Amino acid sequence: MTKISPNFELSEFLKSETAMRKGIKEQYTPPKEVVDNLMLLAQNIAEPIRTKFGSFSPTQGYRCPRLNKLISKSTKSEHLFGKAFDETFIDASGANISRQVFNWILAGGLKKWSKLILEYPDKNGVPRWLHIGYDKDNLNNQVLVVDKENPNGINYFTSKYSK
Repeated sequence: MTKISPNFELSEFLKSETAMRKGIKEQYTPPKEVVDNLMLLAQNIAEPIRTKFGSFSPTQGYRCPRLNKLISKSTKSEHLFGKAFDETFIDASGANISRQVFNWILAGGLKKWSKLILEYPDKNGVPRWLHIGYDKDNLNNQVLVVDKENPNGINYFTSKYSK
């Protein structure tokens, strides 16, 4: 096991049911640059969230190119470079607290991130998951909402949400 931060193992950011099922072995041996990015992501994003909200393990982190092609149409996904993870944050009672995490981040819980996406919120604004990115060269605190009710699929928040 390779630790990339005090509370996270590299393997937590590499896991993929699809890669296992499809035998995509390169998913589990990312290049050094990707590991370096995952380390920054874990230290600057995952650790502060864990400190505030408790233990979690990312649902999706790095995606090797072959896996990404199966899952996403994006050729520029932060996942390809180890610069983002997705997670549905669940508390000890089993409740989805992803909206609370989202609100905490916007209120200054995290100082810098590249992209924060609230994915497919329900009628109460609770997302199915959050996408949180950390690209050290692009820390512009971009906030988006992916909403299936929106004909374009993505709502871009105005600059009032930028730090």
